[in-house]
Amino acid sequence: MAAVLLLLVARPRLGGDDRASFPYWARLDDAEILASMDGDTRAARIRVLSTIAVAKFTQLRRAVNQRST
Repeated sequence: MAAVLLLLVARPRLGGDDRASFPYWARLDDAEILASMDGDTRAARIRVLSTIAVAKFTQLRRAVNQRST
């Protein structure tokens, strides 16, 4: 079970619809990317990336804790 949790942590998120994900930007054409860059999106990117990081580190901690017991 710990190995499965570790693999889930390392598994890339390729279905992201949030503006901080590479899959989102990969679906846009050049004009859409330029239009999306008009405003300051740093706060939104920090929030989304932090949410992703917390979820990954939580899963990693669970896997390590499970492996330790």
